Amino acid sequence: MDRLIRVRVLDKNGHSIPDATVSLFVNGEYIGKAVAVFDKAGTLYTFQISDSSAGVVLRAEYKDEAPQNATLAQGVNEWDFSFNNVEVPMPINKPFWQEHIPGLLGVVFLVISIVLAVVFSNPTDYQRRVFVGALAVAIAGIGTEIPGFLNLKLSLGTKLTITAAGALAIFVLVYFFVPA
Repeated sequence: MDRLIRVRVLDKNGHSIPDATVSLFVNGEYIGKAVAVFDKAGTLYTFQISDSSAGVVLRAEYKDEAPQNATLAQGVNEWDFSFNNVEVPMPINKPFWQEHIPGLLGVVFLVISIVLAVVFSNPTDYQRRVFVGALAVAIAGIGTEIPGFLNLKLSLGTKLTITAAGALAIFVLVYFFVPA
């Protein structure tokens, strides 16, 4: 069973630090690193490893600060690093429509999907795929407004495997599992 590890890198006030780097070591071997390139609050670094019993060490680095290491116990899948000498300036508040544009566009696409369903009561197969695509985009946009994390691993036959997270996972669910 896969192990999903979530990591945050925070400043002294508990705000996410932009441009921090988190490296992953599994059983003493360097696997890779993740870098946040934007300063959105709640930046989450996510790693997925296939061996749930493997030893996991995380390393957080930020500019000239001393790197921090954490060895995770078997049942621990979340970790917060805190750089107490760093204070990230808070971003300027954006207008409501800028902050929520994916959700607003999702509502617009949802209304369009409903109108199209009423106008075209017997759509062709092509029209049906277009409508389902618009509906999937709509629901994924609305899903961006819902806090939390959705991880999806989907196997379609023996040749196709899809892994998605967040709004993309919602899109995949709606697109591939068409409502009746």
